[in-house]
This record gives sequence, C-alpha cells and structure tokens, in this order.
Amino acid sequence: MTDVVDLKTAINQGDFESINHYIVQWIAGKLSPRSRDSRATRSAFSVWLAALFAALVLLGIVGNKLLGTPHVDEQFLSIFVLGVIYIYALCVVIEYQIENFLKMIRDHLLDALVDEQDRQGLRESMKTIFSVRRQFWFGLLFSLFVHAAFIALDPNLAVKFGLGFLTVNVIFHAFHGFCVYFYVAYLNWAVSDLKNYQYDLFELDPSSTAIIPKLATLLQSTISLMTLMVASATLIFSSTRVLPFAAVVGMIVVMWINTITLYLINRHILQSIILRAKWEKLRKIQAQIRELEGKDRIPTKETLEHIIQLKEYHDKIKSTPDSPWSFARFIGTMNTLIWPTLGVIASNIEGFLDMITKVSKARLP
Repeated sequence: MTDVVDLKTAINQGDFESINHYIVQWIAGKLSPRSRDSRATRSAFSVWLAALFAALVLLGIVGNKLLGTPHVDEQFLSIFVLGVIYIYALCVVIEYQIENFLKMIRDHLLDALVDEQDRQGLRESMKTIFSVRRQFWFGLLFSLFVHAAFIALDPNLAVKFGLGFLTVNVIFHAFHGFCVYFYVAYLNWAVSDLKNYQYDLFELDPSSTAIIPKLATLLQSTISLMTLMVASATLIFSSTRVLPFAAVVGMIVVMWINTITLYLINRHILQSIILRAKWEKLRKIQAQIRELEGKDRIPTKETLEHIIQLKEYHDKIKSTPDSPWSFARFIGTMNTLIWPTLGVIASNIEGFLDMITKVSKARLP
C-alpha cells in the first residue's frame, strides 16, 4: 500500500500539474510574495491567466506599432480576439478537468485497484501525463504546425495579422497545444491502461460497484470537453468566414464523427472493465459446475440442487449490464452537438441553402 500513500501524498502536494498552472504559478510567485509559497487555486489561476493573456495582447499591439505594421485586417483581428477568448476558456476548463481527474484518482481509483503492479504503472503514467518537458515541446510544435498550415493557405497572413499579433499568437497557441497535450495523453492512458487494470468489483453485479459510475462520469466529461473544443473552433471559423463553405461543412462532419467515436471508445473502456470481472467469476462458477457434474456417474439430490443453484447464480451474473451507458446516454451525448451545429448553419445560411438547392436539382429527373 506504500505506492497508494505516496501517490496520494504527491497529488495533495501538487506534484502533478499542467504546464499552464506551472507558468501561472511561476509568474504569480515573481509578482506576489504571498503567492510564492502557496499553490494557486482554480479561481486564482483564472485571474492570473487572464492578466497574462491581457499582457500578451498588449504586447502584440505594441509589437505591431514598433514594427510599423499597416492597418490590421479586421477579419483576422476578430479571429485573433475570438481565438484568445477560446484558448483562455479552454485553459480554465482543462484546469478544472485536471482537478477532477486527480481527485478521482486520489479518492476512488487507487483504492479500487487490487494489483500492486497496476498502482506502480499508474504512478508512471501520471509522470508521463504531467511531464512539463513533454507538455512544452508538444505545445510549441502544435503552435508552429497550426501557423505553418495557415500560412500555407494564406502566405499574406503576417501582413493581415501584423508581425506583433502573429508572434503573440504563436505563444497563445502554445497554451492551446498544452491543453491538447493533456487531452491526448489522458485519452491514450484511458485506452491503453485504464481498461486493463485489475479492479475490486462487486462480483454479483460489477457495473454497480462505486468506481464504475465515477469512471463513467470522468469519461463522459472527456466527451463534453472534446465537443466544446471542436464546436467552439467550428463556430469561430464559420462565423468569421475565414474558411470556404466546403471546409465549414467538413468541420461539422468531423465534429459529429469525433464525438460519436469518442463515445464508442469510452463505452468500450467501461465495457471491457465490467466484462472482464464478470467472466472471471463466470469461469469459476463454470469450473465448479463441471467439477460437480463429473463427481458422480449419477449425481445425488444434494449435488443436483447445488448445480441448479450455481447455474442460477451464473445466469444472474451473466444477465447484469455490461456497461453503465445506455442508449439514452448516447442520445444525450448527441444532443450536445445540436446547438453548435445550428449556430454554424445560421452563420452560413446562404451556403447551406445553396447546397440544398443544388442537391434538390441533382435529384430531379
């Protein structure tokens, strides 16, 4: 149980944190002696991050003035402002997600694991997920890739944005990349490790064990978070008309496919955990039944009654749910996509009407 205690202590001491929190904590410590020895709360993080982002925007304005950039294209300026707001909101949401993730591990997951090797593996996974070096390089490369892609689409991007705003935007999207890193690292851990841990589950009905709804809630929040990321980006690009209509339609399709795929992956994770526990118990019961059936050529009355009881127990376990997620949960997840989709359609109504007209004409004989 040493690894459990050590990992819980490390979580309580703030050893695992996002690079966003690390940067904010470092700046707060430099500017405020009171913040130097205390870990920033979620509200303090939000305030300090807002101040940092405001300072970066101001730096972009000053940079444009010093470099003598001509009047910035209004369309791209609106994209810049919306992008900053989007990245700020995403950083705050990710920090909230990290807090819930760590709390679930500390209060529920560690106590539900029965294998010491799984606890050691979890500790190593936590070090990987919260590696500051990995977060930094992923975020930087993510930002450079995003800007390289947009510059390839529009080589005049530096002129439209201004070198000051463009440079600062690289920093903003590094923060964006830090958020994406956590999501990718977390999802990789869930798919590769979480479903393979050995859990202390209720044998009669594994899906009703306390840890299962906790995991279901955490996995559902990942779907909501990814939907928020993709839907917000889709709304920003569609409302500012920076992408052609075909690309906007493609982003809507990607948003729906991504959410459905993520739902199915998370459902598979929970189902794998429950089915493994069920079949471990079912195989034991089947072995007991075979042993009793081969005990005597003609089973005694007591043996037959024992076999019948075991079969009833076997069928009762087998009939329990394989997943806590029902079809109603799937419909609820899909409903989260309705409003962003309607928002995109409303902001590109002419394009959609034109597309419907072309499709209608194509179907006419």
